[in-house]
Amino acid sequence: MEHTTEHIIYLLSKSKLEGLSYEEQLQLDSWRLNAASNREVCDMLDNKEMLDRDLKGLYAYDWEASFETFEQEHLSAPKLFSLLEGFGRMESLQY
Repeated sequence: MEHTTEHIIYLLSKSKLEGLSYEEQLQLDSWRLNAASNREVCDMLDNKEMLDRDLKGLYAYDWEASFETFEQEHLSAPKLFSLLEGFGRMESLQY
């Protein structure tokens, strides 16, 4: 039985959207019984209140502000230049 991450995600999605064939359900059940963490994933997906709360949290998250913060903290030119200066590579830059 196939237990790759992609296949399990496919089975989990299909089980919620359209239902599984008998064989697919056996595969998902086998994966679920394989580990406690797998059962926890299934239980979380079956808990509609928790899933709804998590989806609302994702929807409310300000992705643009988060990316701007990341960009300022990690992708800013001054930090790059100071890093290059630290390695003595500023003189090799072509302007």
